[in-house]
Amino acid sequence: MCFFVSTGVQAQQNQKQAAKEAVCNDPQVHSTLVSINENFVGQGYTITHFETVSIPSKAILPVYVKMEQGKLYQLNFVGSHDYKEIALVVIDKDKNKVVETKLKSKNSKDHVISQNFIAPYTGNFMIAVSQKLKDAEEACGGVSILKAGK
Repeated sequence: MCFFVSTGVQAQQNQKQAAKEAVCNDPQVHSTLVSINENFVGQGYTITHFETVSIPSKAILPVYVKMEQGKLYQLNFVGSHDYKEIALVVIDKDKNKVVETKLKSKNSKDHVISQNFIAPYTGNFMIAVSQKLKDAEEACGGVSILKAGK
């Protein structure tokens, strides 16, 4: 019995360590995301989700969020400066892509996708963000979701 308790505690510690390693501290990504959020908060939005995390190149970071039908949301993704392509996709309960926005570095030097979205139903959505990087295996990215009104 001690083995199972010990194994469970070790698994929890491993999960916490993995979560710590996934967090990134890129001040440019963080400050860009904070500035974007401050702009929308000044327009009456409230922040419902904010995170910066290390995202491997070509990997998908899913963010699950519950939204209310008819409400306006602002979805923001700040990718690495060293990107080839960044993407933000909203997937509904039926696994349909209801929003898909991509940005390629050859077309833009900006590394931000800021997309508004009106939820067609009350329920859960998946916001999937990804970045393809030029010269790195992974890099910091930031995601925020804001809701219009209170």
